[in-house]
Amino acid sequence: MISKRGSSHLEMIFSFVFFVGFVFFLLLTLKPYDTVTMPKSVNFAIANSLFEKTSTNLTTFFLKVNYPMLWGYSCFEVPLTYDLGFKYDFTNSYVSDLTKPVISDINSAGKLSVSSDKQFFKVMLSSEFPENSLSNCGSINSFEIGSILNQQVLSYNTLKELSDKYKSNYESSKNELGVPEVYDYSITCDTLPEINMDKEVVGSVDVLAADYIFEVLDNEGNITNSKFTVKIW
Repeated sequence: MISKRGSSHLEMIFSFVFFVGFVFFLLLTLKPYDTVTMPKSVNFAIANSLFEKTSTNLTTFFLKVNYPMLWGYSCFEVPLTYDLGFKYDFTNSYVSDLTKPVISDINSAGKLSVSSDKQFFKVMLSSEFPENSLSNCGSINSFEIGSILNQQVLSYNTLKELSDKYKSNYESSKNELGVPEVYDYSITCDTLPEINMDKEVVGSVDVLAADYIFEVLDNEGNITNSKFTVKIW
C-alpha cells in the first residue's frame, strides 16, 4: 500500500513533468529563439504604417448629364448625396470629359461644379487633388451616375513629403513610421524612384527585405500599381 508521503512525492513528480512539457510546448509554438520572426514582424509593421500614414480616400464614378450647358452659364452643377453610395467625405475633385481634364469644383455639401458643355465625364474625388473654385453655375437635376468605387490608395504627395523627410531628418522619419530604434530601414519603389527612401548599409549586417504592392494616386488622376520594397537591418 502506497503511503500518503509517497503519494505526495508522485504528485510532485507528475506536476514537474507536466510543467516541463508545457514549457517545451510553448517554446515550440512561440519560437522565441527564432531571430527572424521579430524582424519579419517589424518589416510588416513598417509597410502597414506606410499605408496608414500616406493613404488617401478616393471615390471614382462616371457621370452623364442629360443636357450639358445651360444658356447664360459657363458651368453647371449637380448635387451629390451620400445616399447615392458615397462612402467618404467630399473633398476635392478631378474631372475629365473622357478625352481631357476639365475645370471642376466640389464643396463639402457635395455640390459638384463642372466647366464643360459635354455630357459624359469621369469624376474622381480625393484630397490629393488641388482645389479649384467655380461659381455662378447653372443647376442640373437630370443626370445619371454609374457604379461608385470607394477605395484607399497611397497619396503621391504624402509619399514625396515622407521621402523628403527621410533625406533631411532620418530619425524623424523613423519615429513617424514607428521603426524601432535598434533598426535602420529603407523603402524603395520600382515605378516611382523619385520617392525612394534609401541609405547605404554600413558593415556586414543581415538585411531583411519584403515586397508589397500598393496603388498610388497623383494629383493628375493617375493611379499606378507599384511595388514597394521595405528593408530593415
